Amino acid sequence: MIVAEELDIPWSNVRCIQAPIDTIYANVSMFEASAPFDPDNDSFIASSGRWTFERLGRVLGIQATGGSTSVRDGWITMRSSQQDPIAFRLAHLENKPRATRVLSLLAELGGWQTQGKPGRALGVALHESFGSIVGQIAEVGIDNGRIRVYKVVCVIDCGMAIHPDNVIAQMESGILFGLTAALFGEITLVNGAVREGNFPDYKIAKLADAPHIETHIINSGAKLGGVGEPGTPPIAPAIANAVSKLTGTRIRELPIRIA
Repeated sequence: MIVAEELDIPWSNVRCIQAPIDTIYANVSMFEASAPFDPDNDSFIASSGRWTFERLGRVLGIQATGGSTSVRDGWITMRSSQQDPIAFRLAHLENKPRATRVLSLLAELGGWQTQGKPGRALGVALHESFGSIVGQIAEVGIDNGRIRVYKVVCVIDCGMAIHPDNVIAQMESGILFGLTAALFGEITLVNGAVREGNFPDYKIAKLADAPHIETHIINSGAKLGGVGEPGTPPIAPAIANAVSKLTGTRIRELPIRIA
């Protein structure tokens, strides 16, 4: 399975299905294949012939070779070239003016060029849902082995903000809700039963965990979009990308943990 975050391409362009370890199924934009993997030749067989990782990378618009690609437990992981994450996304948003504007403003207001304070890292994510486009930059550090989110800058284009204060409040609550899922949310099973009985057993983000949040609204004049849920999806990948910068290890599971 091709990991979209490794490819740094929008989720809207990717549909992946996990497959048995000896078979790779992928449907990525114009590329379709059901292909046995050939580890000796860094390639796999598609109906249109043998596909090398380099060829697949060209289709997806990235530089990829066998050396930057690995197969583990039935997943293909392809690392893109070391381009700036925002610049790479902008290059693939030529026909998405609203998303481009959100991401560009986010980079400017989120201090992307400064890359945060020493010992911290910035992670970015962009998401579209319910007719709204939301981008977030998270400033993250590791304090005594604990992931700490210090600041989140959020930019939303929901078409037109009828009640700006409500939009800001919804973004803040959505970010905190997603923060719980990213760092704490976990249900465990013991002898076939759920161990967590209620909130005393289920950790959530509290006041001490809350980052400073800045929300900026773009009134694009597009069709009105939602604000209830769109603030939640970007925060976990933004944090995960920042943690990956700090540790050099890609995050594959939630809640995010470091060794």
